Amino acid sequence: MRSSNSGRHHTTRKITTILHGIVYACRAGLGFALVENVGYILMQPTLTGQIEVWMLRAFLAVPARDVDRHDRRARGAATLR
Repeated sequence: MRSSNSGRHHTTRKITTILHGIVYACRAGLGFALVENVGYILMQPTLTGQIEVWMLRAFLAVPARDVDRHDRRARGAATLR
């Protein structure tokens, strides 16, 4: 049975608007975060450790990145004075 698009397949995707770029960037970032979190969880030898890491990463990973970024900016600004 033929599909409605006459057998044409879309093999390339173009970023046609700024919103597409934002969506693709967010998806890439979420994919990286998923792989990173699974790696940290699998490094724990016990189920309790895995659950602890999962909960800590769920609540602290993103805010900790923001705090680190602001801390680096503050240290950089202090050295420029």
